[in-house]
This record gives sequence, C-alpha cells and structure tokens, in this order.
Amino acid sequence: MALSLPNLYAKGDAYGTKYFETKTKPSQLKLAFSCRARAKAALSTHSSSVEVLPGGSVDQFIDIPEEVLDVYNLWRPTPLIRAKRLEKLLDTPARIYYKYEGGSPAGSHKPNSAVPQAWYNKMESVKNVVTETGAGQWGSALSFACSLFGLNCEVWQVRASFDQKPYRKMMMQTWGAKVHPSPSDLTEAGRTILQMDPSSPGSLGIAISEAVEVAAMNADFQGSRYHGMAPLISHVYELGFMEAISIPQIECFKGAIQFARTEGLIPAPEPTHAMALSGKL
Repeated sequence: MALSLPNLYAKGDAYGTKYFETKTKPSQLKLAFSCRARAKAALSTHSSSVEVLPGGSVDQFIDIPEEVLDVYNLWRPTPLIRAKRLEKLLDTPARIYYKYEGGSPAGSHKPNSAVPQAWYNKMESVKNVVTETGAGQWGSALSFACSLFGLNCEVWQVRASFDQKPYRKMMMQTWGAKVHPSPSDLTEAGRTILQMDPSSPGSLGIAISEAVEVAAMNADFQGSRYHGMAPLISHVYELGFMEAISIPQIECFKGAIQFARTEGLIPAPEPTHAMALSGKL
C-alpha cells in the first residue's frame, strides 16, 4: 500500500509547530517565558489562596467523587479496539490496540482531566477559571466541564488557531466560555508581544503567560492546566521498564495517514508517534 503525504506545509504546518518556528521570533519566545516567570512569582506575594496548578496528595489511592463519575457516565467507558486491518497491512505478529476517546462531548480524552479540575474548583468555592489552549481541545474540555458545575471559564487561545479554527471557538462559547486570541491587549504579557509584533500569530507559551498572569493578579480567578505528561508513564520510564523513542514529525504524519486509511479514524497529532512506531514492530 503506497502512501503519499499531503502537502502539510504549503502555508505553514496547520498543527502549529512549523508555523510557529518560522513566524514566532526567538526574542518573542524569550519575552513570553520571562513574563510567565514574573506572573508565577507574583503568586507568592499577591494571595496565598491562589493556586495555578491543582495540589497533589501523598495518598496512594484517591476515590473519584460521585459527581465526577456521574459526568463520566455521559461517554465512559470508552472502547478498546483492536486494529486488525492495520495489523494485516503491516504483516506483524503483534496485536495492536487503541483506546478511542473521540466519543466525549469535547471530542478528546481531555475532559477526563477537565471535569475533576472543575469539580474541585467548585468545592473550593472558586467562581472563575482561566486557562490557555492551542488548537482548542483543552479549552473546549474545560469550557464543557465548567458549564456543568456553574463556573465561569475564560480561555486564551493561540492567535493562529483562533483564526484558523473558528468552530473550536464556537464550541467553547456554546459552553459559556469567554475566548480571547493570544497575544491580546488584556494582559501585560500580551501587550508586550503586540508592541514587538502587532501581527504575532502567538504561541502556547504566550497564551500560558497571559492565563497565568490573570490568575496571579486576580484573587477571584483560579488557573487550570492540562497535564500532558502522564506521571505514571514518566515514572515507569525513570525506573527503566520502558524506553522512549523520538520520531520525526513527517514520519509521524505518514503513520497517521496509514492508520486513517486502514482503521478509518483520523487521529490527532499526539498519538501519531505510536502509529509511526507500530510500523516497526
């Protein structure tokens, strides 16, 4: 089965990485990280009650609250599917399985984290939650979760995605969120970037800077973040029970196309690394 890769980079990578590499100046990124650091530092002096990241626990097991389980029942459990057609194409003795999370209201696995974050914020009597989003999946998930628990949600979305993906913005707004393009003129971090480049396409780092600044400077706002690196997977890697492999981006997208043309589902960029590796089993 011969595969031809679509012209992903005709106008910059639609997923953001290549686009930001060519459009976001190093000086802007350095400034964004500087603003983010200053905003975080302000947390310790502005209000002891403000937390940008949810707290941890030393307990080995933590029960999932009933209210969270009730929401999970809207789409969970999610199916574990064997990719038999992909196995046949690859002519591999391996059994390949994938967990399909596209049936959630927001269309990804991210409500799994957003729902309990929103619930715990409600339990702490928080009224306003602020966050950042790139393509809009996390922003959609948190907007959905906040709508269920009566919280106000404010999202800073990377400018390029804000313009390119209007339907993601509409999803967030449908769930009641207020969505801003980042960089914006509403924060010091955003204004500084815009002074340097009024047409800046933004970046996730800049959006994080703006969201953190709002949470740090307003006692009635709580910051919320998507936890992209699974602690258990990281721990297993540190213990030496598994290895991590870096795969080039183009190879990942080829794996995604191969998966889509056998299993029928068009994957998000993140799992394409595993799909590319499956061809080497």
